[in-house]
Amino acid sequence: MTGISALPWICAFPTDGFPYFIYLGDDLCRFSNIYLSGRHHCEMTLLDLATSKMDEAALSRAPVFFNDALRIYNRRRIVFRSVLLPLSENGTDVTHVFGAANGKGI
Repeated sequence: MTGISALPWICAFPTDGFPYFIYLGDDLCRFSNIYLSGRHHCEMTLLDLATSKMDEAALSRAPVFFNDALRIYNRRRIVFRSVLLPLSENGTDVTHVFGAANGKGI
C-alpha cells in the first residue's frame, strides 16, 4: 500500500484562517467517536485531544507531544499518544500542521 491512504493514523490541516482537515486517516477518524470519561473531559473526543495543541505547534514552530493513560466513555483505560508537527511551504512561515496519534487498551 502506498500513498496517503497508507497513513491511517495521520491528519493534516492548514494554519491560515479556520483550520480544517486536509486529510484524516481512517483509524484516526475513529477517534472522533470515542469520548473521554471524567469531570473535565466528558465532552472531548480522542480526536479533539489529539488536535487540541495545534496552535501551540504553529506558534512555537516546534513539535508538540502528548502521552497519557486515559479513561474513555465505557470506563476502559487506554494509553494514548499524539504528536503535532509544524510544516512550512516556504521555509519560514508555518503553513500546515501534520499530526499523528495512536492508542491501545491497557
